[in-house]
Amino acid sequence: MIEYRINLLRGRVPTCAQRRRRYWLMVGYLGVTGVALVAALSMSTSRLLETNRLRGKSAALESQFRALRGDVASIPEHAALQQRQLQEQRRALESVAAHYAADPFIAPLLQALVLKLPAGVLMRHVAIQGEEKTISFEILFVGAQSARNVAPADLLARWNQDSLLAAHVSDLAFLGSRVEGIVSREDTIWRFSASLKRGGT
Repeated sequence: MIEYRINLLRGRVPTCAQRRRRYWLMVGYLGVTGVALVAALSMSTSRLLETNRLRGKSAALESQFRALRGDVASIPEHAALQQRQLQEQRRALESVAAHYAADPFIAPLLQALVLKLPAGVLMRHVAIQGEEKTISFEILFVGAQSARNVAPADLLARWNQDSLLAAHVSDLAFLGSRVEGIVSREDTIWRFSASLKRGGT
């Protein structure tokens, strides 16, 4: 029986030069991969540190804001409150515009009422009944604390001393109050009414 000895891998074994080239290619690949990994870790660490820095800065700003405005819990709440005040003022202006179109004397009357209000207090929901010749309106105190600094009698005294108001209205009276909740605060609403001496719808 004839025995054949055949090495099928003889022609497939890489030469020393080929092995050396493949080795350095592998080393280069690992080096590039390592550098890319280090760069990615460095960027992730930088972003994490920046996020922590911004979070700390945000917390510090929130603390400063609460220290300056103790009646507001947070900056977003304050923004929501400002938005609500703008909406209230817009509605009040629309009401004034509608009444002024019907009777021009209403504008100076409302101006005299508003000028006597304390700072930060808003007028809203002005209603004029032409047949009864009465005017009713509400004023908004932002936060329960602000309403404690003035009494209804104080406002009535201010309005009754105004000569323009005295020429246009009489029997100015306080009708009552209520509290409205917004976010984590409570606003106070006061209602007033008066009789019109002239004008109407």
